[in-house]
Amino acid sequence: MTPISCIAVKLKLPEIVSQLYALAKTITFSSKAFIHFMLNVLNEALEPYLNQKEITLKAKDRIQILIQQINTEFTRSDYLKYFKSISSPTASRDLASAVKLKLIEKLGDKRNTKYKKQ
Repeated sequence: MTPISCIAVKLKLPEIVSQLYALAKTITFSSKAFIHFMLNVLNEALEPYLNQKEITLKAKDRIQILIQQINTEFTRSDYLKYFKSISSPTASRDLASAVKLKLIEKLGDKRNTKYKKQ
């Protein structure tokens, strides 16, 4: 698993697990047992990756991860929610760089700025 896909899994895993548990509450006993079994399989398979030391990503890697995860317009705040370890100025620099490289398109200005995939 590449570092980028590992981080993408880390970002989505809590959402996946909560959806599976919600599904398990609505279905029959045999299906619940299967879902619990699969959650354990997922946990065992991903545990080595989830326990790895955090990888320091470059701006381009962070942008690529976000582009893969978001299909709608997003703001700098959304970007900061995905990458909690970076500062607001770093997020601004990342997004400006991505606009310059034509990876994303900038819509609006200042507080009303949104971004979308190219």
